[in-house]
Amino acid sequence: MKQLKLKRSPLYLAILGVAAVYAPNPVMAAEFDFHGDMNNRFQAYTNQRDWFRTGNSGGGTLKDSDPTESYGEIKYRFWFTAASDDGMVKGVYATEIGGIRFGEGSGGDFSGDGVNVETRWAYVDFALPGAVDQRLKIGLQPVSVNANVWNETATAAVLTGKLQSGIDYQLLWGRGDSTNEDANDSPEDEGWDGADNFALNLDKHFSPNLNAGIFICTR
Repeated sequence: MKQLKLKRSPLYLAILGVAAVYAPNPVMAAEFDFHGDMNNRFQAYTNQRDWFRTGNSGGGTLKDSDPTESYGEIKYRFWFTAASDDGMVKGVYATEIGGIRFGEGSGGDFSGDGVNVETRWAYVDFALPGAVDQRLKIGLQPVSVNANVWNETATAAVLTGKLQSGIDYQLLWGRGDSTNEDANDSPEDEGWDGADNFALNLDKHFSPNLNAGIFICTR
């Protein structure tokens, strides 16, 4: 009987090819989530209260120059999240439509041909290699130093983590509108636009009902 020499035959090469294709390889998986918030608001109001105004405000008459505050409004937000199955890397993108009032502006007029869609969020969130409980978020994202100081959507880099003492920390660098660095801020800007903003938060959770923390914010 003649022996089949695999090392020199096409069969040997075919076996190698199949083994290469089906050899164990690292398997990567991803998770995709889609969320939405479709908000519809309506207000019905008349200016009849002006009948009861007194003094020099024109009491007793209806003001023809002021429109009746009755309107319909839409504000839709959708956000998409893609993450690795181990949660080490995550990307978030969100859009917003609104607030568009019925019949007002190019967005609420016939055909709705105005520029209605805005980018709400666009950032990446990932765990630092070799670090425990440390994550870095970079991009246009919701940021908060303190609910009474700064709670906004801004372009920023935010590092969060936990110290061995059990203290949670947050380091933040963010920017608002850099085009008006030398201009006077409007009251809505609250002094944050047009500058580098730095913040440090330290928080300690003593019990489910007792938390304590400090923060430093500068620009």
